[in-house]
Amino acid sequence: LLLVFGENLQPEHRRQLIRASFVHLAMTICEILRMDRRWLLENTIVEGLVNAERLKEDLKTRPVVVAGGHMGNWEIIAGYWRLQGVPCALVSRPLDNPYLEAELTRARQRYASVAVSRRGCSLREGVK
Repeated sequence: LLLVFGENLQPEHRRQLIRASFVHLAMTICEILRMDRRWLLENTIVEGLVNAERLKEDLKTRPVVVAGGHMGNWEIIAGYWRLQGVPCALVSRPLDNPYLEAELTRARQRYASVAVSRRGCSLREGVK
């Protein structure tokens, strides 16, 4: 935060941002570990469902690539799409910790999401 904001950010505000970042990270991890079909259906609110229906129609005739930013918990949206009948794959970098990577893989399998490693993956493989 010092590199980005320099002295323009007061130390107290910097501490608040750091704390909020770690709280968000912990919440995301807990959501992923808890996530299953029932949890997704009970805890996901999606705006713009008409777009999801349009996407499902487009998928009948051609593959579709949807790109999203790192905002919120993208694991949730991938799981939700799968439950709506939209095949979904995440392109991700394997975690540095093999134990956490194994837990994340198990969590993804619970809600039938597929992760494609970005390491050594071509665009063609990722789309497939």
